[in-house]
Parts: sequence; C-alpha cells; structure tokens
Amino acid sequence: MAAKVFWLASFLATATLCFAGLPAEAEGEAGGPTPSTRATEAATAEEPLPRGAIARMGTTRFRPGEDNQAVSFLPGNRTVVVMKSDGRLQHWDAQTGRFLKNAAFLEPEISAAAYTADGRFFALLGWSADQKLRKHVKWVALVDAQTGEEQMHHKFDDDPDVRLIAVADNATAIALQGKVSILIDLARGDVIEWPIEQVPYTSAVALSPDGNLLAVASPGVVRVWKWRESMEPRYFAIPGNDPRKRADIGSIEFLPDGSQMAVGIHGETVSLINLAEGKETRRFVVDNGNQRRAQDLSQLVFSADGRLLASPYSSASGSGVAVWEVATGKLVKQLKPEYDGVGPIAFSSDANWLVGIRNFRLFVWNVKTGELLGHNLRDHKTPPHTIRFSPDDESLLSAGDDGTVHHWKLPESMPKFVTKHQAESNGNVHAIRGLDVSSDGKYIATSCIDDTVRLWDAESGREIYKWPGHGRLGFQRFLRFTPDGKRLVSWGDNMQVRIWSTEKGTVVSEYVAQPSGEASSTNGGPLGQLDGKGEFTAVQGTISPDASRLVAVGKAVHVFDVATGRELLKFDWPTKTHVRYTAISPDNRFLLMLVWGYREEIALAGGKTWREVIPRAELRNLSDGTLVAEIEREDHSFTEGAAFSADNGLVAFTVGKEQRSVVVMKMPDLTEIGRIEGFSVAPFAIEFSHSGKLLAVAKEDTSVVVYNLAKLTTEKTAQP
Repeated sequence: MAAKVFWLASFLATATLCFAGLPAEAEGEAGGPTPSTRATEAATAEEPLPRGAIARMGTTRFRPGEDNQAVSFLPGNRTVVVMKSDGRLQHWDAQTGRFLKNAAFLEPEISAAAYTADGRFFALLGWSADQKLRKHVKWVALVDAQTGEEQMHHKFDDDPDVRLIAVADNATAIALQGKVSILIDLARGDVIEWPIEQVPYTSAVALSPDGNLLAVASPGVVRVWKWRESMEPRYFAIPGNDPRKRADIGSIEFLPDGSQMAVGIHGETVSLINLAEGKETRRFVVDNGNQRRAQDLSQLVFSADGRLLASPYSSASGSGVAVWEVATGKLVKQLKPEYDGVGPIAFSSDANWLVGIRNFRLFVWNVKTGELLGHNLRDHKTPPHTIRFSPDDESLLSAGDDGTVHHWKLPESMPKFVTKHQAESNGNVHAIRGLDVSSDGKYIATSCIDDTVRLWDAESGREIYKWPGHGRLGFQRFLRFTPDGKRLVSWGDNMQVRIWSTEKGTVVSEYVAQPSGEASSTNGGPLGQLDGKGEFTAVQGTISPDASRLVAVGKAVHVFDVATGRELLKFDWPTKTHVRYTAISPDNRFLLMLVWGYREEIALAGGKTWREVIPRAELRNLSDGTLVAEIEREDHSFTEGAAFSADNGLVAFTVGKEQRSVVVMKMPDLTEIGRIEGFSVAPFAIEFSHSGKLLAVAKEDTSVVVYNLAKLTTEKTAQP
C-alpha cells in the first residue's frame, strides 16, 4: 500500500528552553546513587527555606508533583529527568532526591512522551492553541533531555487522531499511533502516514532500537512492519489465558538486539515473542506459581544489556515493579513503593538502579537489594488538601489523600504524631478531605472517603469517636466545629448534614440540604440525585468558619442555615461556568468563588467551535449574592486554594499555570498587597493563622510551607 509522504520542513530546527533554579550538575561522570544509608542522611537533611518562610512541614525531595508523562536517567546515572504534561523538563539528583533545575518547554501541553534507551532524548506528542486560527494544533518534537534544546519540531496541518508515541533508541525515527499511523524518518526528514483502515483500534506502539521495525498492538494481535522497506505487516497472534477472549495488550517493547519483543497482556502476563520464528518463547508472571494475575502492564522496559525486563504491575498482593531475568523468565525482584502504585519507569544504563514515578513521588530502587532511596521520609505521600492551625498557632495540622493527618509542632519539621484512617484489606487507603480543629484545641475532626467521620484527641492522636460519613462517592467533604467546640457539623457530596455532640458522641441533628428549584436526576450531574432517596450532590461548596452557614454550588449557588436546614438564598450566574473553589469569610459577609467562565463560542470550519476559558475570582455578598469585586485573568490560572484571615481584612488565593503564585489581597476591593512567587509545583491549600501573623501553603510536592505574613505584605517573596 502506497504511503503518503510529507516533507518535514522544520526538521532539526532548534529552540532553547529557559531554565530556572539551581545550576546544572555535570553529566556523563561514572557512578550513580550511593548506598541508601548515605542517601537517607542526605534526603532527611535540612532543606533551605524560601525567603519569608519560617518552617517547612515535610520534604520536597523525590517530589516532582503530578501530571508526569515519562521519567529516565541521564547518561552517568546521577540525574533523573521527569517530563511533565505542562512542558517542564525537571532534573533531580538520583541519590538525594534534590531538585536541580526546571525547564519551560515552548509548547506546554504534552499528551504523551517516550525516551531513548540511553536517556538522551525525549520524543513528545502535544498540542497548542493557535489563537489566530482559533483551533488546536497537534505537534511532535524531539528534545535533548540534558540541555532542553529541541532537535526537531513539526506541527501538523490537520488534527490527526493519534495518542501514542514511540522513539527508536538511536533517535532515527518517531512513531505516532491512534486511528492514524504516522512515522517520522529523522534521517531523511520525511513524515509518512498510513490510511486509517490499515490499523484498527490500537493500544500500544513500539519501534525497534535501530528504528527499522514498527510494532502496533490491537486486541489479540501485534502487527510488525519493516516500514522503510515494505508496507505489508507480519501478524503475531498473542494468545491470552482465556481462549474465548482476545488478549488485551497494554504494552510492547523490543529486546535491545531487536531479535525479540515483549508483549504485556493486561490482567495476565508478559509474553516474549521470537521475531524470526514467529512464536512465543517465554512468559513472565508476577510470581512463579502464576496464582496472582498482574494488572496494568502498561509499560515494559529492558535493561541496556537485555538481561532484565521490568514492568509496573498491580495484583491481589499489592502493586509495584516486577523485574524478571530474560534468559530464564524468573522473577528476581518485586520493587515495592511506599504508597499506591508506580507509573512510568526506567533502568539506569548499568541496570543497577530503577526509577519509577507515580503522581507526586519519585521512587529510586537498588535493583539488586530492592532498597528504596529516601524510604523513611516522614511526610505525606500525596499533597495535603486541607490544613488548619491550632488555636495558639503553635501547631499545624495537614490532611491528604494518603488517609493521614500529620500534627506538626512549629517550627519543627518532624510531625508530633500521625493519625491514619485504617486501610482496607487490600491495602487501599482513602482520601481525607475534611479537617478541623476545635477552638479550645482539644479535638481534631476528619471526614474521609471511607464513609466515616472521626473525632480525635488533639494531644495524643487517639481516636475518640467514629461516626457515619458521607458515602464513598465524590470528594466534597467539609467539617466545622461550633465556636464553643461542643458540636461538629459535617457535610459531603450526598448533601447530608449531621451535627454531632463532641461530648456525648451522639447526633444532635440530621437532614438533607434540599436546594430549591432543582429537579431530581439520576445522571450524576450537578445537584443530581445519587440513589433515588432524595440525596443530592454539589460540584462545590463549603461550611462557614463558625459552622452557621452552608454553601452548595450546582446549577446555582444555594446558601443554607446550618442549624435549621432552611435555604436562605439562591442566586444564578451565566451558563457554561464552572466553580473551582469557594470560601466564606469569618464574619459571614462574603463568599469568594474561583470560577472558570467560557466566552461566546466561535464557529470554525468543519462544524467545530472554539471557546476560550477565562478564569476569575468573584467576591460576593453572602446575604444577597451581589458582586462586590471581581478579578479576571487571561492565563487560565486560578487553582484550588483560597482563605480569609481571621479578622476579615485579607484574602489569599492561588494563581498561575506556568508561573504559580499565592496572592494576598486587601478586603473588600481585592487590592494586591503581597505575593509569593515562583512555585515549582502547584499550591494546593492556603490557611491564615488565628493571630493573622502566619500564612501556610500546602503544595503539590506534599510539603507545607509557613510564611511570615508581615514579610509578604511588604514585598513580593520569591519561592525556589
């Protein structure tokens, strides 16, 4: 079948990335991470504080944040490189987990990435918004992992339906795959496209190390082309354990010498196929008895010498990275993370180390011993979504999706104690999204996605009461103590409101907050009925600091009196608007909403439409819903974090997509008086201290930094 060939006009065009942060370390030197005793000492050593900060709770080491597309070692094995979806190319010290430098890529929306075996290059698939043409444009690029320079960049005239990417180890070819097959011959500067019907639904794509073979997976079969010589593929049937079903193939990888390919079958095993003979030579299982079937075999990685094969997995026994000996099929190591599973992985060039990444954490293992560098770091495993100061401002509490509450004694960086919601039998933990501290400092309350609300002793961390929660669906959980600390108000996605006695452990009042004018629904939409019993869910909401008011946001904003459940106010806003975060001022006068609004749709060619997202912060009167002040930003930048000071004089919220900041503003005109700039990861939650002297910021890297507010309100404060 003839191929369509297009000249790659921008082949080898160079664009330089801008770095910020520490100077780059020298690369290419021999060696790698040292034994874990030294690594642990380095990882737990004191980390420099940003200007204006008085304390950091937790660590920034091994914490690249979320939305990671790929990870690899640079030559020399001393540096780990993380390619992020927002276009940043991060360098991390493999031994200590210390952040080294950060690059801002020119095209900051990356949907897929692949790396060469030596770690020198990343191939990237992404899209950018063409403001002039009012459309999204897909592109592919080859980037030097060490310098951040583009070696190739190509934009497509149309919008090809591709979502997978692979790159040859010698960086001579890039393959893109989806409903369309596209090959980029870097040696000749050609872009070759196959018709849609040539390859049906695909789940994995790979290029041989020399770039001559292309492998594409469909259910139960892998097609392999010598794409530079012939357009006719060889078909390799991949049998699954169940002969009635086609094997669900999740990954493909060629052996470094190109003689065989490994095929990962979701829910089953890894099959090794001899290309010359066209048959399976070996199967790799998570344990030698094949009693536990491996799930999520979405990436396969061979060591450079072809001796070892690794893949992330999950099974009945837990999750981690399985490492097999290729010659025998023997499982030689199961590398376990501290929390959750593992995503993208890579071997060091000498196969002594393996790096993995999942959400917010880098994992670097010694392959021989299975030891994890920095394994004993005492902090959150996921970002804290809720933080609270103790009434005396001498302690800080943080709760996260790892199911824990850390009680930090300021300004110490080690927690006074850690409380944890009990994990399920399979080891899964549930997110804590509700947290509060009583005004007398006696109690801590948590609300978790495990369908519980719990009361804890603030001094010892001992659990006092365990109450029914607000279901296992959704992520909206809110708690507030009444000013006297004798009652606790809990609320969640199911719109159920419960008022608990902290002294007796009994429920004082219980009702469903019923928004007016909202029709019942079973489609899971805004304020839609969940289970046919009149329980509704809100897309956003909050409880006032004094526990007297409840705000639930759906198709409209509904304000309730907590004590009676009576709806006090309802107001609407323009359609096609999404609320990201809400906060109520301590005096109940104001409601702050971080909003994503859409401008009018513009018709494009082909029946498509364009609509631009414009974020804004709205300050409204809580009594009547009227708009008091508004700030609109052009960079899609309001994120999920906002707080009022206890004296109602200040408000702070997070802004920025590429340049992240926390802005402090004067009430009620929203005049900026201070800013924390230059976060390398996103701020997640903000909280003022009760005295108004401190501002705490929980970050995507799982740490919490406490700043001197007086310093922030006199000058902008830089954050490394």
